[in-house]
Amino acid sequence: MNQCDRIIFDLKGYIVKPAVLSPEEVEEIQEFVLRQKKEPESLLPHQRSLPGGAFEKLIGHPVVTDILQNVIDN
Repeated sequence: MNQCDRIIFDLKGYIVKPAVLSPEEVEEIQEFVLRQKKEPESLLPHQRSLPGGAFEKLIGHPVVTDILQNVIDN
């Protein structure tokens, strides 16, 4: 997380990182969101809410991990 990212995060409380996910990852998440909305009973209970299912992968994503470490460490 560079200084500019840190300032934006401090001002807004969040940061947007474009083009971090591959098209395949985006497609997987989109399909999962539709399934959560249209067929929630087809999912395991822990996958029916955030950060379940396909969203679990995001918390360990290297870009997310970098930001979390910077925010938590400071």
